Amino acid sequence: MIITNAASQDTKKRGRRTRNGRRPHHKFKKPVKKFYGITIRQKKILDIIKKYLKTNSHAPSYEELKQLAGLRSKSEVHRYLHCLRERGYIIFKDHMKRGIMVL
Repeated sequence: MIITNAASQDTKKRGRRTRNGRRPHHKFKKPVKKFYGITIRQKKILDIIKKYLKTNSHAPSYEELKQLAGLRSKSEVHRYLHCLRERGYIIFKDHMKRGIMVL
């Protein structure tokens, strides 16, 4: 008579588990697609850039964007700009300080 261990069979059915015994809530982080929708704050930053470009002959600096948008740090501005670039709304000109172009 062969006795099988029921507990070992249950673990095979359940799949991968984390340390606390729960399944992970995601398998992979999906890449951001270009021309994907933007959030309200990203739209606000994009509108500020467009308005600044109309009134001035150059793009705003990170510090000016921070003040115009009411953000706390330049790293927030950096994050928003790079999200907009990934989604295809703006591009950066190479080797330029204020090299933001709106598409």
